[in-house]
Amino acid sequence: DQASAWFRLGYSLHQLGEYERACVAAKRASDFLEYRPTALYNLACAHSLLKRAEEGGEALDAALAAGFLDYDTMAVDTDIALLRDAGRIKFAPKRAYTDFEFRNGVECGYEVLLPEGHDAAEPHRAVVCFPPGRGRERSADWFVHDVLGPEAGKAGWIMVVLVAPERGWQNHPAHHALEGLLKQVRKEHKIEGRFHALGYADGARSAATYSRMSRKFFDSLTTVSSRDWGSWDDPGRSFKDGMPVHLIVGESDTPALGQAREVEKDIQAREGSCRLTVIPEEGRRLAPLRGAALFAALSQTVALLGER
Repeated sequence: DQASAWFRLGYSLHQLGEYERACVAAKRASDFLEYRPTALYNLACAHSLLKRAEEGGEALDAALAAGFLDYDTMAVDTDIALLRDAGRIKFAPKRAYTDFEFRNGVECGYEVLLPEGHDAAEPHRAVVCFPPGRGRERSADWFVHDVLGPEAGKAGWIMVVLVAPERGWQNHPAHHALEGLLKQVRKEHKIEGRFHALGYADGARSAATYSRMSRKFFDSLTTVSSRDWGSWDDPGRSFKDGMPVHLIVGESDTPALGQAREVEKDIQAREGSCRLTVIPEEGRRLAPLRGAALFAALSQTVALLGER
């Protein structure tokens, strides 16, 4: 009944090349919700290496349905080359990102999505988006295409979609680079107030971290399908100053929902501003929370600024 033990056993057997046994352990690990998406992906990898395209494709479909969102890994992982070559993975259309290199040598990319009929002389609310997975190009492609969608231009927001640097966002050099990038965005566009941070799934960890470390840039935070709050050190203390925090999770995403309820209680106990929205009958991918529905949820977060 130890989820982490089954998951690590499957991963270890996979690394040893014992793919048949790895399949057994990964399938067992997938019974535990907190490991289900990645365990199913590992199962797909093992089947793929055993040249079982049908079983591998079924496991991959199940992983995607369960909320595996690391499109950057799927784009290059040699373990699933068989499935990728067979067209079992549908990638979003590639987008053109602007390269940014900070003076400390950290390189990252970004894209600014402007609202329809954008008037450069008028200020707009701006959202900084941290995509899921490794947060690099292919995951950012998916986020823009599948989550923001065509409704992005109609929302009246300036959307800054980030592409993570090679080492990811969770380090101090990347933090300084992000601040440099946001300064540049401010020079190029008229922003109303500070930025809003939006973290989707794995991107929620970086969104929450930087909303605290860079308070001069951020005034509110939304996390969607985050399972990273469990490792957060005392969120009540960190957000007790009243920065609005909006936690959005699916009702059937038990690990994320349990964490979100604890965070909501902890922040409110310190008289902070926190709201929890539960999407009925939904898991980690939150299909109903796309496009206009997502922007409506973001507006709820910004409304908390007025209530603060």
